[in-house]
Amino acid sequence: MPNFSPEQELLFATAREVAHERIAPIARRAEETDEHPGDLIELYTELGWPSITKPQAHDGPGGGVTEWCLLMEAISEVSVASAHILTQPSIYLLVDLLGSEEQKARLFPLLDSRWSCFMASEDGAGSDVGAIRTSAVEKDGYYVLNGHKAWASNANFAELFVVLASVAPGTGAAGLRIFVADGRETTGIQVGPPERLMGLRGSAVCEVVLDNVEVPAENMLVGRGGGTRDFVEFMNATRPHVGAQAVGLAQNAMECALRHTRERRQFGQPVFEFQAVSHMISDMAIGIEAARELVYQASAEFDRQGPRRGELAAMCKVFATDVAMRVATDAVQCLGGSGYSRDYPVERMMRDAKVLQIYEGTSQILRSQIAKQVSRRIT
Repeated sequence: MPNFSPEQELLFATAREVAHERIAPIARRAEETDEHPGDLIELYTELGWPSITKPQAHDGPGGGVTEWCLLMEAISEVSVASAHILTQPSIYLLVDLLGSEEQKARLFPLLDSRWSCFMASEDGAGSDVGAIRTSAVEKDGYYVLNGHKAWASNANFAELFVVLASVAPGTGAAGLRIFVADGRETTGIQVGPPERLMGLRGSAVCEVVLDNVEVPAENMLVGRGGGTRDFVEFMNATRPHVGAQAVGLAQNAMECALRHTRERRQFGQPVFEFQAVSHMISDMAIGIEAARELVYQASAEFDRQGPRRGELAAMCKVFATDVAMRVATDAVQCLGGSGYSRDYPVERMMRDAKVLQIYEGTSQILRSQIAKQVSRRIT
């Protein structure tokens, strides 16, 4: 592991133990039924993990992106879907980044007792957030929101909805603002059924329709002047946690491949002894080690608000998720026919790894962003 403080090392060790002993059985059930695991939410709440990033100034643990990543890596060793459900730390980070002191004092207590979801994507606006059509029209001290959101994680049980919308439709990214809608205080939020996904089973993402949803003007977060600047800074905070999910998944996939190839014998020797197989394991270990270092370099850069936080966040997300996809695919190959069977976990890891290359910025769009950032920094 990278150079962590004793407190961080203890957090990871504890989270890893909880993941293997308590989360894994819940994750296996959710994988089979594809039903949302309410008892997992109860467990996370009991452990205090949803508020890991709540600032100490507001009576929180005071963890940063690094602590959140440690939780993500540990949980993802047993289930990326279970890690994906733990999005609440991102909203604490968002409010801390962009909220005024008055907003923090008012919104943090709501987050303590209610789960939230962040809604940016739309059918016609994924990587291109400037194409967002959800509108926010000011009226009598409120903003009235109308639009359709897609891929909203945890929307099926959330009570706070954090929405990226435009106060000036047709102006592109410049008109974007972030709003916090309280599902208990407003009407018009219509959540559709969970999407049927290739992976992430038990972790719900839904379509959400906003029909004249009234949000008080004081619930608009404008920390850096609105536009894409606020959204990009939020992504700089969240992308390392996807990299951490990838590292956890890849670590488990490699260990499954290693155990199987050491135990299974062909032609009078363990499969692991064949150079073609042992070199696959070697490449897995190299990639995982490099990905882990990059993820925690990026998380530390964000926590200290370093100048390269956006560049490193994108780099770690691209590199770690590509590693996870490659490791999971090779793990299936190492297990042979067994790897393609649902009796073994690597086929699930292969399905889950794919989405890591897509959400929070696709690998393709992030590579374009990285090229521009590197060019600016070097020239």
